[in-house]
Amino acid sequence: MEFAAVDSSPHDVTGDTVFVCGLRQNDSRDLMNRLSLLLWQSVALLWTVFTVVTFAVVSVLILRTPAFPLGVTFVSTRGLAGLWITLPSFAVGVAGLILTLAHRVSGARSLLAYSAFWTVSFAGAVVVKVPTLIHQPLHVCLTGTCATLPVTFVMLVAFLLSAVWFGRTSFVRFA
Repeated sequence: MEFAAVDSSPHDVTGDTVFVCGLRQNDSRDLMNRLSLLLWQSVALLWTVFTVVTFAVVSVLILRTPAFPLGVTFVSTRGLAGLWITLPSFAVGVAGLILTLAHRVSGARSLLAYSAFWTVSFAGAVVVKVPTLIHQPLHVCLTGTCATLPVTFVMLVAFLLSAVWFGRTSFVRFA
């Protein structure tokens, strides 16, 4: 029985196969691609779980406090009218998560709609707050009306990235 010596140098050009860290180069690329996809999927799903749970908690708070002030993005309501925002978002989010975890394309598409809706909502809120940021001095802005702009912008980016991920996966067949 003969054993061939394997050079694990990434600059091995003598053979047909290039080895990196003990794996064939194509295998290591596939592994990195799969890990990257798994990371993005996990982040998108965790963000969606976080926001769905937040909508559930806010719905309970609205039911417990009839005069609850809801100020989400450019939507500002008071009382039970806030349930028109929180309950459909909660329902679509939960249904999308269940269907996505069951490897249904309709789950990814519903989470795409969920994330796209909130991306547009938060984009509108950012556009509304930018003139306030421009016209206010910095010391007023840090404690005043535009202090929530960074949080709104972060939520916009998170929903946008989730929408991109779910958009990417909603038109690919699940394995």
